[in-house]
This record gives sequence, C-alpha cells and structure tokens, in this order.
Amino acid sequence: QIIYPYPNSEIYIPIEIDGSQGRIILEAAHSKIDALLFWHLDGEFIQTTTRDHKVSLFLDYGTHNLLITDEDGNITEINFKIIAKKRY
Repeated sequence: QIIYPYPNSEIYIPIEIDGSQGRIILEAAHSKIDALLFWHLDGEFIQTTTRDHKVSLFLDYGTHNLLITDEDGNITEINFKIIAKKRY
C-alpha cells in the first residue's frame, strides 16, 4: 500500500532556507515485514527497499506516476502532481 503521496494529490515542495530544492519522501507499507519493494517513477526503476519503505527524491514540477511491485508480483500504482508556488 502506498502511504504517501495520496492518489491524485497536488504537492508543493518548498525551497530550503539555503536556496536548494526540497525533497519529497515517498512512503509505502507491506503486510510482510521483510518484503522487497521495487519502486518505479515515471516508468523508470529508482530503487528497492526492505523493512523501511521510504524513498527521498528531488522531483520536477508536473504529473508523476509511482508504481511499486513486491517480489510476489503484486502491484500498486498512483499518479500525483508536483506544483509550483503561485507568484503574485
């Protein structure tokens, strides 16, 4: 199960105090404590996790697709959007 981000959410990632781009932390959970999860973002493999299923990433603005599979072939997938701060 994908815990964060929520499906179809719009997420604003602020710029850090030092001017660098902030990160998003993606999070998932699995019913088996030692399950291997394989993370894919926008069709590209990004990493494998076990136990602590969190991934920290820099992401560009726009819509993204997160797909996670486990070693048994179960799949969960969502879309979410990174938005820019509105300028006035």
